[in-house]
Amino acid sequence: MSDRDLRKSEQIPSGGPLRLGAFVFAVSFGSPFVLVPLVIASDLPPEWKTTLSGFFAIGLPELGMFTAVAIMGKPGFEMVTRRLLATLERFLPADPVARCAIASGW
Repeated sequence: MSDRDLRKSEQIPSGGPLRLGAFVFAVSFGSPFVLVPLVIASDLPPEWKTTLSGFFAIGLPELGMFTAVAIMGKPGFEMVTRRLLATLERFLPADPVARCAIASGW
């Protein structure tokens, strides 16, 4: 495979696939916040509630992430996660906290 073919295969998708993949990614990670309370409030037996809540909290986000990667491709998924992490980094403290400060309980 030549360098040109390699660069072509690693291009970040634009338009539809990127938006659809980002939507699937967001919905799959946000859905437990809606679905788990609905299951808990239902009249299902406790065994079903436990199983469904576990699937909605752990399994559904994982399946959504794999589906998003399949839709966007690996470069597109890495771009979305990079942007998401860059956005979240703004909320971190500016200076690193020293280990002695953590150990002393500051």
